[in-house]
Amino acid sequence: QCDCGNEKITSTSLLNAGKVRSCGCLRQEVGYKRRNLEGKRYGRLTVISMTDKRDYKGSIIWKVRCDCGNIIEASEDNLVHGHHQSCGCKRIEQGKNLGQFLTFVNGTCIEWLENRKHRSDNTSGYQGGYQKKNGKYAAGISLCGKRYYIGTYADFEGAVNARKKAEKYLHEGFIKAYHEWELELVSKSLSAEEYPFEFEVDKRFWNEL
Repeated sequence: QCDCGNEKITSTSLLNAGKVRSCGCLRQEVGYKRRNLEGKRYGRLTVISMTDKRDYKGSIIWKVRCDCGNIIEASEDNLVHGHHQSCGCKRIEQGKNLGQFLTFVNGTCIEWLENRKHRSDNTSGYQGGYQKKNGKYAAGISLCGKRYYIGTYADFEGAVNARKKAEKYLHEGFIKAYHEWELELVSKSLSAEEYPFEFEVDKRFWNEL
């Protein structure tokens, strides 16, 4: 254990040879020569004072104040390299601003459906499908907060093909119906309150998959 409190794994030979004398904080302090960052600004952060803490790399931890008023701690390494520029409020604001350019209908993002991409973060390698314990593949699809079970198939290709058909009917059908509804609002000079958007799922469709 280092005098700064951090722990480091090293060999006895390096310790005896004097080649390892700290967890890295000594090298960090010598390299930086204890630079005084007090009063300096990094993005929305203004440095208040240095603490006696170090991160896992030995970088000095500084107390900083964000423009929003929050006081947090950030490593010197993250500050000087631009990895830490706010207390987190900037990311939250960016998320809110992004939401202003997106269209949500019944909890579903129109832009996401129009620009959705193939995902590979599940066991089957295709969004909406997974392999069951019996070796068969199940497929499903979601829309407006509802989960629709498509079916179980003997092989992966069968589940993928069924999912694609469901996407074409459900997702693409939803988008088409939404844009047709938009045009009707304009042509009839109606408001969304007077003429709400509706999309009905025909359950008979699942029997064809």
